Amino acid sequence: MTLPTAKPVRIALIGVSGYGNCHYESICALVDQGVVQLCAATVINPDEEVDKCAALRANGCRLYTDYRTMLTQEAGQIDLCCIPTGIGWHRTMTVAALKAGMNVLVEKPAAATVEEVEAMLDARQMTGKQVFVGFQDMYDDALWKVKERFVTGKFGRLKHLRVGALWPRSTAYYERTNWAGKLYMGHTPILDSPANNAMAHFIMIALFLAGDSRESVSTTSRLEGELFRAQRIESFDTISVRATLQNDTELFVNLSHSTEDLMPAEIVVETTAGDYTWLTDEGHTLTHDQGKVEKFPYRRGDTSRITMLRHICEHLQGYPSNVCTLAMARGHTAFIEQLHRKLCIQDVPTGSTNTIQTCDEDFIQIPGLSEALRKAHQQGRLLRDVGHPWINHAPRHSADHIITQSSKDTLIR
Repeated sequence: MTLPTAKPVRIALIGVSGYGNCHYESICALVDQGVVQLCAATVINPDEEVDKCAALRANGCRLYTDYRTMLTQEAGQIDLCCIPTGIGWHRTMTVAALKAGMNVLVEKPAAATVEEVEAMLDARQMTGKQVFVGFQDMYDDALWKVKERFVTGKFGRLKHLRVGALWPRSTAYYERTNWAGKLYMGHTPILDSPANNAMAHFIMIALFLAGDSRESVSTTSRLEGELFRAQRIESFDTISVRATLQNDTELFVNLSHSTEDLMPAEIVVETTAGDYTWLTDEGHTLTHDQGKVEKFPYRRGDTSRITMLRHICEHLQGYPSNVCTLAMARGHTAFIEQLHRKLCIQDVPTGSTNTIQTCDEDFIQIPGLSEALRKAHQQGRLLRDVGHPWINHAPRHSADHIITQSSKDTLIR
């Protein structure tokens, strides 16, 4: 959709480095198209971003070194504040931006806990502004068309959903920030994990597709399975769970950062009329029982982030557009919180992992895990059901301790 008569959406950006650079590049792409105007940015490391700061100033962008100063100075002059920061900052920055009169795009996940999301929703209600969450795949129009098929019953009744992905991560991945792999930073909840960060998109999509109305996200009534830790972190890096959703639909989630091999993300929805498959970078496929196949092409990466921002701008300008709201993203946060409340994190026993060096980076891997998780995903089962030598010997940590104690030193191996 092109909006030739609409005024550019005035944007403020908190952070231009790390993942903030992805938002910066998406914003710049839409600046070139006249859709947005980057009016203000917080850059806490200007000495490391000299060229970027020079380019921003040259384009009339006002720069700040503290987000609070930016929000105070820019209050009433910004339509949308983009917050691509660490999980522990999401609530604080979102509430502050809302109180400054700005709509907000906050990076996924919405926050670490439901309590934090509720505080953000209260601030949204109080200010009358809107909050969108950076699950960029949720802004894909094809996904919403498939959801409408499910809601109207045109593609049968949902039976099972399966989410699977194997994304090996190096030890450097967990060293890139001070919160990576953490459960808490001091008293601030983080709950970082594959399910709440890199692969959070796919759980969010599954919960969305299982919702019983167009914009609803399914709730979880029962949860079982395991959370495993092979990396030297506080949280888990491998998850294999079965969740019972509303209407007794089953969701299987098998994800890991500690496998030997890569498996692109796949979401499979089994219905009474056929199957729906969502594949990273390959698009969507509806396969009917009668043999009819429908394909919905889709590209992720930079294109999806630009699409996300464009849809948000269209929505703010009053045009119909598919967006992921804070209220929707609350469903994902509730799922993550329930994981930590109901399940224990189990350590992979010493001697059951290998450390492999690739491209000068160390990867901690669990031999045989790739094959086992693939099998569990394809068959709609748990890892413990397909078997793996160390599963029954993995030491467990109390779930209550994980979610309630601010000191996590005892959880670090």
